[in-house]
Amino acid sequence: MKQTVAVIGSLDTKSSELAYMVRTIRQMGKDCLLIDTSGLRHEVEEPKADITNQMLLEAAGTSFGALEESTKQERLHAVTEGLKVILRKLYKEGRFQGVISAGGMQNTLIAKTAMMELPFGVPKVNVAPSMTVVEVDDALGRMDDAATVNSFADIGGGINSLTAGIIKNGIAALVGMMEHGSGKFAGSGRPLVGITNLGVTAQGASKAAELLNGAGIETCMFHGTMHGAIVEKLVREGILGGVMMLCVHDILTEAIGAFQFCKIPTLQAPAEMKIPTVVSLSGMDVIDMSDTDFRQGKLPGAEHRKHHFHNEFCVHVKASEEEILKGGRLLAERLNAFTSPVTVVIPLRGFRTYTQPGEPLYDPGVDGALIRYLHENLKKEIKIVDVDANANDWEFSRAAAEEMRCLMG
Repeated sequence: MKQTVAVIGSLDTKSSELAYMVRTIRQMGKDCLLIDTSGLRHEVEEPKADITNQMLLEAAGTSFGALEESTKQERLHAVTEGLKVILRKLYKEGRFQGVISAGGMQNTLIAKTAMMELPFGVPKVNVAPSMTVVEVDDALGRMDDAATVNSFADIGGGINSLTAGIIKNGIAALVGMMEHGSGKFAGSGRPLVGITNLGVTAQGASKAAELLNGAGIETCMFHGTMHGAIVEKLVREGILGGVMMLCVHDILTEAIGAFQFCKIPTLQAPAEMKIPTVVSLSGMDVIDMSDTDFRQGKLPGAEHRKHHFHNEFCVHVKASEEEILKGGRLLAERLNAFTSPVTVVIPLRGFRTYTQPGEPLYDPGVDGALIRYLHENLKKEIKIVDVDANANDWEFSRAAAEEMRCLMG
């Protein structure tokens, strides 16, 4: 039986592009399932949608009649909610094996929101201007695994030689994934532990990963300021059987409400799924900001605080005691919600590089305030392991790996 591609697009504004996509997909030997995400009623005869926008609204429990007095935002929200329901249902029924969208901000936002309902590894492609995708990812929290083909030009106004070639590349990429890719993640049979990490703690995290790998536990690294939402998704899908959150920077930025990379609350899925979890404090002591924000004073008084230029575009500013305690309160709240074992491993000699005496981010008063708060406010069932070492020292790596290994049984 032929594989099928689900195509997501707005027929009222992109009918010629969608017709070209349908033809190209069929020329590449795949069937096509066209889903119309238009936000208005329209009269488009060709190509004919297999799933109409009215069907999407019905899946969301509404209709164009009921939304007659609504705003564009309300209509598109209903279309998106219906697409999430339908796409999830069609995939479970085996109606398609890969999904692609082509469009601008509106269509990409709708498509990517719905694609996040599909399992990790299902082939997904968005054809859109790269800056559009960056803006959409920022809005959604960067938690999907869709590939992006940069269209350079806007998708709309009719097919042309430039956009036709780019769209064909996007379809070819998707077909290649469907025919030769790994597909829905199946795992290796060994337990997989996700480790959140930063470049400034890579030495300690890598040593901990080596120790776990040597004990037969597979590990996978995730960037601690961008991938928190992805870790949450992979935990809920059952792909990660344990988590070492050595970096909890997302907790700090969520607590202070600024300079957030991840818009999705973290450290919730491990508690809900009751998987073995080890937590440390990397990223709780600094605010990560662009050099532009730093120089323009987006964090008042930052130039007078302890800080370090991580590179020419990025500045790490030491958190104040008030800020780190805001993060500590949220971290304690998330940890105290666990009803399964969780261990906190605290490196007493600094949470990262440049935190030793005489170095630019050394401030034992700020770090000590967080350590004292956690000792006083975590429930007694939570094990706390104090390690007289820096987060990059062998002693810390060994302690963190040993706690993870014990929790994994």
